[in-house]
Amino acid sequence: ENTQLYPGQELRGVVKMQGGDIEQDFNAVHLELRTSYLKESGDSTYNQEYVITATGIHQPFQLGKGQLQEFPFSLHLPIDCPLTMNKSRVWLETRLEVSMAVDPRDTDQLQVLAPPDVATVLEAMGSLGFHLREVQCEYNHRFGGDKPFVQDFEFVTRGGPFQGRFDEVELYFFPDHHHLAVMLELDRKARSLSGLFQE
Repeated sequence: ENTQLYPGQELRGVVKMQGGDIEQDFNAVHLELRTSYLKESGDSTYNQEYVITATGIHQPFQLGKGQLQEFPFSLHLPIDCPLTMNKSRVWLETRLEVSMAVDPRDTDQLQVLAPPDVATVLEAMGSLGFHLREVQCEYNHRFGGDKPFVQDFEFVTRGGPFQGRFDEVELYFFPDHHHLAVMLELDRKARSLSGLFQE
């Protein structure tokens, strides 16, 4: 119904299936809300997909010759769903369990918007002279909670009172239904030997 949503909202839609020249048996239809995050292994970095939430038709059914079937669905976006900014993506993957299928899957990109409290923090960072350089999900078992990753918002200074004082500032958002916790990671520039240790 809508490809632009906020975390916490419902994604609603309909799976439409049109039968072909013969009857077809299906084992299931899977609908998965997915994202991906960066993970390091040794000297290499790779993208790992993650299923945020899922639903579907988990029982066998038959689609008759030329028959049209429609299956309404709804998926709840969790309150901590990654936002689709910069390199971060969220998509709906529809997958059919059917024998002899040539291409049994389809993907639809979604736009997960920044809720007002997160947007306020991002605007405040901009007003302090910070430029949002990169947004991506990265593996982090320590702060990810029930997920194996966190979404990293990386800023650099482009003027303002903090110009030249930091190499970068990284923000991590931890929302619930009543509050927004924000963790900041500051990477300071070294200006002396003692500063090198402080960095």
